[in-house]
Amino acid sequence: MSSFPTSRSTPSPVPRLSIVVPLLGDSTRFESTLISVLENRPEHCEVIVCHDGSYDDPFDLCDEVRFAVASSDQLLDLVHAGARAAHGRFVHVIGDALQATLGWADAAIEKFEHFDCGSVMPVIRNASSDKIIAAGWQDASDRLCKPVGQGKKDASKTGVKVAGAYINGSFWRRDLLRSLHDAVSTTSVTEATVAYEYLSRKSGWRCVVATQSNLRCDSSDLVIDAPCFSRGASLRGMRGVFYQGNFASAVQSALKAAICNVARPGLLMESLGQVFGPTKSASIASRISSQYVVSCDQREVIVKFPAQDTPASVRRAA
Repeated sequence: MSSFPTSRSTPSPVPRLSIVVPLLGDSTRFESTLISVLENRPEHCEVIVCHDGSYDDPFDLCDEVRFAVASSDQLLDLVHAGARAAHGRFVHVIGDALQATLGWADAAIEKFEHFDCGSVMPVIRNASSDKIIAAGWQDASDRLCKPVGQGKKDASKTGVKVAGAYINGSFWRRDLLRSLHDAVSTTSVTEATVAYEYLSRKSGWRCVVATQSNLRCDSSDLVIDAPCFSRGASLRGMRGVFYQGNFASAVQSALKAAICNVARPGLLMESLGQVFGPTKSASIASRISSQYVVSCDQREVIVKFPAQDTPASVRRAA
């Protein structure tokens, strides 16, 4: 049984940062992640463990962390529960298989000094080789939602100016993250990852990569990036919703990607899947309500939320 350290920082009554650690079912990986957070815990933060009601706190951590119960053990529901329970202005989600490092949170929070920074992506590195697994993601000609900087050492030399954040290892303004969950109805983490970025960008926010903030991962890949035919179709359909793509543009993009990936069977099938993106666009569009997203404009807007919230209220983006 793992041993949890005693926090070296006294939790602040009004935390600036809420660190959300979702329990996704693998207790060993969850414990490893939580231990790394508590060992490197920054000042003025709270740690929230999110679970589906089955976790009974075997390590008696109630004095170290808060608990939030979600409607299921799915990542998006767990993140939603954590964001709703968060007291901090900023929320950091750190999921299974990821491990915090010294100073990782402080380096990321600094980026929110930019008024239009809605999310911050730390650099996820392989724990043994120190090579980059992902410094965010980008849409490229050879692949949609492609990891940035994969295989490199220096995150500052990726050459990417616009990147998106992976939900499972990212920092967010609390109110923005809450509103994005309300705006997107899906159980797919891949769809949500892309939709959150597109919606944020449409609402005036941008994602910033914190090159000095590092998370470690024992794996060399992220589950969300596993190539498959349906991934290509869904992501092309999602892009079509936001950028008004049609069948002709989907075919053109699929052919370009296929040429780039002709020697990689998994990615080749994903590339060809983009052809069918337009058939998914209508369904995706019906599950996205952009009016719910907190806007960056003037930092204060009228936002309509679903029934569980005040129907029409003035909210200030954190």
